[in-house]
Order: sequence, then structure tokens, then C-alpha cells
Amino acid sequence: MIRRPPRSTPLYSSAASDVYKRQNEKAVKWYKKEDSIIVKTNRNTYQCKKLVISVGAWMSELSNVSDFMVTKQILAWAKPKNWVDFTLESFPCWTYADNSTKGMFYGFPILPSSISHDGYQGLKFAHHFKGEETDPNNVDRKVSKNQEEELLEAIQKFIPKGIESIHTSKTCLYTYSKDDDFIIDHHPTNEDVIITAGFSGHGFKFTSVVGEIVTDLVEKDNSDYPIEFLKLKRFSKNPT
Repeated sequence: MIRRPPRSTPLYSSAASDVYKRQNEKAVKWYKKEDSIIVKTNRNTYQCKKLVISVGAWMSELSNVSDFMVTKQILAWAKPKNWVDFTLESFPCWTYADNSTKGMFYGFPILPSSISHDGYQGLKFAHHFKGEETDPNNVDRKVSKNQEEELLEAIQKFIPKGIESIHTSKTCLYTYSKDDDFIIDHHPTNEDVIITAGFSGHGFKFTSVVGEIVTDLVEKDNSDYPIEFLKLKRFSKNPT
């Protein structure tokens, strides 16, 4: 399996019941050779019978499937006026949307430093909406003062009198398909390659079922789940 991102892609290969993880190894290309798939990285060459590509924003680059748009998204960690009110014990995960704002805002309670996977402290939140289109290999990671102020204004509107300032902010990447839905399918030129992409920032919620579907496609070339609406042919002028 090739997972994201290819600039430091964890590569997974299996032998019998064992799974090997190749960390910080850039996937460069793959191709068919006789009855095998060859995967080349910046460190090694691998050979397999089936290949799963799940590289997020780099899907077009590694799959040569161009049905994706990559956008720059901004995340922020807010500093509450009363920290205790927004900790894991006191505050839920949340979403908020109204007619005055496109998309929706969402966030998470403050996590203890011992379980905070990103290492940042504060009330994490973001705007779930298509951001500025970007090249995943050349992203401007700077967050402007205006962008931070817009986020601060939004969260102060949703949580009146509760938020003092923006503690820190970062950028991430979303990958959208043409209709904003997922793509889980065989590669259009090679049935032994499966691609999964277009998760637009919320694919993690479907990890378990996506994993089952991908396993089905690898092991038996189809799935018992109703996945026709996730296939690439939906973008064809003459789907068959």
C-alpha cells in the first residue's frame, strides 16, 4: 500500500501475516511489469501483485488520475478565557453552521498534553469549506493576520465571551473529487491497482468501512458494499 504523502510516504508491504512499515520514504512511481506491480521510491524498489494507492493530495501525481482538486485549509487553536470550561471533561466535539456562513465550523475540546497527537494546546477548530486551490508540492504554509482574525471572529460569534485569542494556527490540505464525494475504485488502466481519494478532510470517520471495501477489492475484485456511486465511471460522459 502507498499512503500519503509521497514526499515522506509510509510504505506498507506484507509477507505472510507480517506487515512492514517504511517510514520517510518517498514514492516516486509505479508500473506494471509482466504479472507484477513495481513500486519505485527514493530508497528502494518493491514488487507486489496488488497495489493500493491512498496518497491524499498527491493522488493525481502518483496515479495520473486528474479528477481531483487540492485546497489549502486553516486550523486554529484558540485560547479560552476559562481553560477548564473547554477541556475534554467539560466540552464536546462540535459543529456549527448558519445561513450567514458558507460551509460549517467544527472543533474539539482541549486535550491533555499526554494524548494530544498534534502537540498543540488550546480549543482546536476550523472552517469546513473549500479553501484556496494549491499545488501540494508548493504550498504557502503562512497564515495571514486577516485569516486568523476571520477565524477568531467566527468562533467568538459561536462561543460568545468564551474565547480570548488565537493561540496558534496551521495549514492542512483537502483533496476533493469533482462531485465532492469519495473515489474508491480500481485504477482505470490497471485492475490490480486500487485508488482511494477525495476524502476532503473527513475520510478518517469512514476508516473502518473504507478498509473493508479496499480489502474486498484487493482480495476478490469487488465488494458487497454498494460502492457504484464511488467509482470513477460516474465522471464519464458515457458510463457503462
